Amino acid sequence: MFLNNSIKGFSKLTKEEKLKLVADHFQDSALALEELKDFWHSDNQKQKLFDEFSENTISNFYFPFGVAPNMTINGKNYMIPMVIEESSVIAAASSSAKFWAERGGFKAEIISTEKIGQFYFFISVAYMKHFLFTIFFFDDRILIRTRAVNGKLICRQS
Repeated sequence: MFLNNSIKGFSKLTKEEKLKLVADHFQDSALALEELKDFWHSDNQKQKLFDEFSENTISNFYFPFGVAPNMTINGKNYMIPMVIEESSVIAAASSSAKFWAERGGFKAEIISTEKIGQFYFFISVAYMKHFLFTIFFFDDRILIRTRAVNGKLICRQS
């Protein structure tokens, strides 16, 4: 899909407006719209969940959903779900699961559930002391004041 000009404000468009803009780049835009909408979930609530998984969502893209059976982990047997278009990956996982199951399977241990993230600040040296004081003594207030920005991240963690 070749664009003559850059698109400004694409993320601010509605899903329908984004879809039309994309479809207009196809030779048969009506067919493109139909094809893209054909992959939408029939349940609007479920489709809304799909739309919130990513940015600038215009449609869904289906992949085969398979399982690798006989995966023994910590003495219990599992079927591991796999979403991939390459059948040999599932076949290899299934084969190795059987091989290792006959030898006791896999052992797993949760070491930590803490996730590490990073953020950067560009601060003038003159304000460094004030900045550090704010971070260390008002961290709860910072979270509250930045909720508009990080609200979706907080929702995804709960």
